[in-house]
Amino acid sequence: MRNSMLACAMTAIAVMAAIPAHALVIDDGVVLPPTGSSGGTWNLARDYLDNTNPNGQWSYGQESGGAFSLLAWNAGTSSYGVAEEGQVFVYKNTTGVSDFGIDTGKVSLESDWGNAAVRWIAPSAGEYAFAVAIGGSTAAGSGGFGNNFAEHAALVVDGADRASDSFIDNVERWSFTQFLDAGSTVVAFVSNPGFANGGNTQTDIAISTVPEPSSAVLFGLGFGLLWYRHKKR
Repeated sequence: MRNSMLACAMTAIAVMAAIPAHALVIDDGVVLPPTGSSGGTWNLARDYLDNTNPNGQWSYGQESGGAFSLLAWNAGTSSYGVAEEGQVFVYKNTTGVSDFGIDTGKVSLESDWGNAAVRWIAPSAGEYAFAVAIGGSTAAGSGGFGNNFAEHAALVVDGADRASDSFIDNVERWSFTQFLDAGSTVVAFVSNPGFANGGNTQTDIAISTVPEPSSAVLFGLGFGLLWYRHKKR
């Protein structure tokens, strides 16, 4: 019986460790799933919505002098901002093919004569993991070239520039974990270099909460003990 109880507790610990501890709820021995949007994960392309700004933790806009401002939805061009040459806008490629260097289903920051940006706000204090890639192929899509401004991409965390890990094959990448307070901001943007040719810039952002190991262990042990108590009944 002791071995069974120990095995159950260890299994519970392993399961709990994969879930942010602050998101767990134990109700009479039943572990409820995490609450909140996407179960503690966010993805720019997956979460993108038309005519919804802000959209949960996401906002679509532009950066100027360190200040972020929202772009209004434009139904005529299906974008935040007016999707025309010489404008700054954010959109998602919903066609079935690559277009202007943006893969199908991906979000683009278009910085023709401004600095297109996307902002994410931390919903609560905790450790978060980030994977950001800005840029893509410069090959011509069905509508022309894109991603020519990828080298001008930037990532700002609570007002502080964060250096990228690499710029390879025309893609600027960041991969890191960081503790953020509730309300902390992460802004990704593409600066306009002074011309409008090829401003479409594919942008991928994935964010997830990082498990709290010590709390997860405690919850796992608690679950194991609750199971053992239930078996004794």
